[in-house]
Amino acid sequence: MYIREIEIENYGPIENLKIQPEFRPDGSPKPLILIGKNGGGKTIVLSHIVNALITAKQDVYENTEVVSGKVYKLRSPNYVRSGALFAYSSVQFDDAFSVSEWVLRDTKEQFEIKYGKPISLRNWEEIPVDSSNHFSSGFIGKNLKSKELIEKQCALYFPTNRFEEPGWLNSDNLLQSVQYTDLKHISGYSNRSIIATSPMKNVQRWILDILLDRNVLEQQVSPLMLSLPDGGYQQINVLNGFTGESSLIYEQLSIIIQKILRADSPIRFGIAKRQHRQISILKNEKAWIPNLFQLSTGETLLINLFFTIIRDFDLTGQPCQTLSDIKGVVVVDEIDAHLHATMQHDVLPQLIQLFPNVQFIVTSHSPLFVIGMEKTLGTAGCTVLELPTGEPVDAERFSEFEDYCRIVEDSERHRNALKRAILDAQKPLVFVEGDYDIRYLTKAAELFDRNALLAKFDFRDGDGFGNLNNVWKSLESKVSKALTSRILLIYDCDTKKIPGINGLARKDVMPFQNENPIAIGIENLFPKETINMLESANPAFIDTKSARSDRVRGETIQVLEEKLVSKDEKKNICNWLCANGTKEDFIGVNLVLDQIEDWLDLH
Repeated sequence: MYIREIEIENYGPIENLKIQPEFRPDGSPKPLILIGKNGGGKTIVLSHIVNALITAKQDVYENTEVVSGKVYKLRSPNYVRSGALFAYSSVQFDDAFSVSEWVLRDTKEQFEIKYGKPISLRNWEEIPVDSSNHFSSGFIGKNLKSKELIEKQCALYFPTNRFEEPGWLNSDNLLQSVQYTDLKHISGYSNRSIIATSPMKNVQRWILDILLDRNVLEQQVSPLMLSLPDGGYQQINVLNGFTGESSLIYEQLSIIIQKILRADSPIRFGIAKRQHRQISILKNEKAWIPNLFQLSTGETLLINLFFTIIRDFDLTGQPCQTLSDIKGVVVVDEIDAHLHATMQHDVLPQLIQLFPNVQFIVTSHSPLFVIGMEKTLGTAGCTVLELPTGEPVDAERFSEFEDYCRIVEDSERHRNALKRAILDAQKPLVFVEGDYDIRYLTKAAELFDRNALLAKFDFRDGDGFGNLNNVWKSLESKVSKALTSRILLIYDCDTKKIPGINGLARKDVMPFQNENPIAIGIENLFPKETINMLESANPAFIDTKSARSDRVRGETIQVLEEKLVSKDEKKNICNWLCANGTKEDFIGVNLVLDQIEDWLDLH
């Protein structure tokens, strides 16, 4: 059972949000990544999901993280969006099972007298007339569905305050020993917890159980008769390996450890003596990690996260031969917390990829993680939404990427190299966002017989709008006063930059062509006929979002068909147009050459 829809209206910064998690053709869930600046509502969304999971668990077990009959998330008018009269949320699972809530600024009776009924009634009639809030669960009394969600798959939430004390904190912590798990088998009692803030101890105890079962119960031995010098025989047992459930889980744990620790040779788990029971990692049969307590914070958090997923599913009693057998819903707040750049970009996406049937719903502030996910799973392999609007975005365009590029590139070496390149220029310089822009503009000059114009200046690849901002920032410093040649920065039409002048430096934006079907990038300059020609030449060139109807605050809005240049095909499209394009195709691109010529003629 997976989450099929999340709807939130008027909570905190969120005005109207509807999320429908995506699934692959085989029915497996795509990871959902929520991004946005602090205060954008990411944790609010997660709180509603966790509230729904705990509600389902309360329908099955007596011992839950929240007392039976209570909720995980508080309902209060203080959380209603400023200026709004009510707040509403709904989390829907398979088979239309949902958990929803209302919060009103007045009682329902007073609300209807003052404002009438909301346009979006939903389950409005269920709210008691004298109440200002209401909680409704489709799980209550639906024990079979609750069990399907909670008993037969993993259901976990890793909050942002998850943490493990490092091994160096004190000597007592270093000397801690692992104990075997003590599970209670009582009707109505669960040995699992949805909220995982510090799961290392439980994980270590569980690993010890896995190792014990593997070594004691699942050894495969065969007898071997040896001849003795006196003519007799002696039988010895030869170990042929391990077979069983614990052995399969052991192999999966080894895969996780190898990826996290980036081991370049075979590893295995080791167990210290009973007087000082610890779990270690051996590589090439030599002690490599003497104690799991001694790992870095980032490594520990990754092990906790993915080992806990396997442990939680194992405790359901469902068969688990491979990691793809594991199903469930895993919610992680700030999944990139405490992780090095390589861990964010390379390791974390690879680990998520190992669990194709787990519905990951995570928040992140890391562009590197988002880029790594798209690189590992493909642009269609995960969903990235920016809050509070819920707009889908790609890694290089989401709002924090520009800030990240500015910080990373704003180093002394970068600034000095930029200064030298600008100050040493003999001709005026024109910076554009990328190499494809230069190629298109060069082709337009060829078609319109404007090569003489190109000879008057030098093009520079700005390497994206983020780095183009860094160029402008450098020009805003004392560098601008030392300029001997003019500088022009031209942004793509969708960047919404405001033109400006600083001494001999100027920034401008390519003209936006309203009648053209592509709204983003320099491809906006190509007319509809050219885009249709590209689609005919190769359908993979252009992605299409069909016309649809959206409901916003109770009103139906018609959204027109949208065309997008496939990010993976930008190079091929450029190659095709530069080889086959005509004047008619490049009329819009020629307008940018007009901009450059007008700029040159100013002085």
